Parts: sequence; structure tokens; C-alpha cells
Amino acid sequence: MRTVNTWLRVLFKKTIYNKAFIGLLLLIPILCYCLGAFSNLSNKDADATIYIYARSEDEISTRVIDSLEGEYDGFSFVYADSEKQIKDDVRTHKALCGYILEKDQDKRVRRGEQEGNIILVERIGNLQTDIVNEIVFSAYYREYTRYYAPLHVEMANKEDFNKNYDKITDNTLLNYTIEKVYPEDDSNDATGRSARNIVGVILCLFAMLLISDFIQEKDSGLLFPVKPSSRLLFRYMYFATPIFMIAPSALLGTMIQSNNRGFPAELIQLVLYSIMLIVLCVICSYLIKKRHVIIGMIPILTILFIVLCPVFIDLSTFLPIINILRYFCPPFYFMI
Repeated sequence: MRTVNTWLRVLFKKTIYNKAFIGLLLLIPILCYCLGAFSNLSNKDADATIYIYARSEDEISTRVIDSLEGEYDGFSFVYADSEKQIKDDVRTHKALCGYILEKDQDKRVRRGEQEGNIILVERIGNLQTDIVNEIVFSAYYREYTRYYAPLHVEMANKEDFNKNYDKITDNTLLNYTIEKVYPEDDSNDATGRSARNIVGVILCLFAMLLISDFIQEKDSGLLFPVKPSSRLLFRYMYFATPIFMIAPSALLGTMIQSNNRGFPAELIQLVLYSIMLIVLCVICSYLIKKRHVIIGMIPILTILFIVLCPVFIDLSTFLPIINILRYFCPPFYFMI
């Protein structure tokens, strides 16, 4: 036990006095914060963009769209080219939400249909749509009653007209059903994924540098004072100490992101990923005997990690085989 404590103290001091380690310790959360700030800046205009689309060019739909298009109470209403554009842009945070007007609104009014006239496309957990709903529903109700009222003006007697007028102005008319269409799960936006992926790649490259240092120090006679029966334990401690020392910085970096999964989930995932890296380091330290080999592999693996994991762009859409190859990349298991 005394020997283990001595190793821990030596390894801790060796790591903490390394200027490059301190720089990396600070770089990870700063990088994640900058990516998060960039994401918020790039999505600023998207937070005010509202799509509207009509499935047919009937009178009511045309009037509603005409009354909404443009700037309205801080929101920008834009006519969408298709329903697919609405769902894709809402899912990827290019728009706040979208409204689809069901086809044949005129006929639906004549039939007295009050359900499913509007389809709302919104992201899960978006609270701003409640404000936009008031604007859209007000414009729709105004055109609904404008069209509905004349249908009952020429009634046989005043009693029938008043009865239908009460129906028009009845509050239940506003209670038409809004079908909320939730796009694919967007809990991780592109920038948030990039931050997480970068952290995973940095930790993996850091582990490779540890292997390089271990080989160099081994060649310098570092392991000679260690008993043969304790060398495996020493290897695990050699790699585990710095990896677990940098883990809090990685945890802070992931928690900075607005799309984090919560502290318990992030902590468990980071611990499991760290253990995987430690085991890989120990295995590689036995397989790789020359330091220049691991140094030469680092730039190649960096490019592969960035492409396969992915970090900035997902190329699996064009090359489906990437979906298989990424399972051989350690950083991928930090991203899933």
C-alpha cells in the first residue's frame, strides 16, 4: 500500500507540474463555452423565424398568410416552400416553429369542422410557441369569422341569425384541435454535438500522448524499480492518474452545453469512457514498443476521428460505410 501511495504522489506531481497539462485543463471548458456562445449567436435569428404553409390556395388560407407574412411583434413570419422544409428547419434550429394550414379551409368552414385546421410543428420543450400561437390563432380566427359570418347573414328570421351569430362568437369555436407534430429528436443540436465530439477526441489524443510518454520513460528505465508482479498495476495507475485528473475539465465542458444530459448521466458516461481509454492505453503500451510509431499515428488518427466520429460534418449520408467504421473509433463511444 505504501508503494501504491508513493506511485500516486509521484504521478500526481508529474502531471500537475506539466504546463501542457494545465493548458489543456483550461482549454477544454473554454473551447466548449466558445462553441456554445457561437451556437446561441448563430441561432439568434432562427429564434424569431416562424414558417407558415398552406396545403391549398383557398381564400381563408391566402388571407391568413397575407396577414401574417413579414414582421409581427418581433417575429418574422416566412412562407415555407414545403412541409419538409418546415420540419427540417425546426428540427435543426433554423426556425422556431411552423404552422401548416390544412387544405380546403373554405369547405371545412362550411361543414363546421373545428378540429385539425392547423398543424403546429415545434421542437420538444419549446416554450416560445405559446406566444406565437396567440398571434397565429388570432389571425386565423379573424379570417374564419370573416368568411363564416356571411354564410348565415341571409337567414329567414332574426332568431335564426342570432342563433348562428352566437355560434360564431362562442368561445368553443376557438377550441379547434392543434395537432402537434414533433420532428425527430433534436436534443443534440449540431454545435452541441461538435463540442461533445471535440471533447471525446481531445481525451483520446491525450491518452495517446500518455502512451508516448510511457514508452519514453520506460526506455529511460522508469520501470526498473517496479517489481515484475506490480508492473501491470503500475501501468494502470500511470494512465489512470492523468486521465481522471483531466476528467473534471471534460465534465465541465460538457455541462456548459445547453443540451447536456444532466450531471449524473454525463458523469457516468465520462467515467465509463475514461475506463475504456485506460484499458486501451495499457493494451497499446504492450503492443507498441517504439515512441515514434505512436507519434506518427497521432495526426493520422486525429483526421480519422474528425471524419468518422463526426466532429464538424457527418459524411455518413454520402458514405454509409462510415456508420460501421466509426465503431472502431474510441471517441465515438463518448458521443452516443
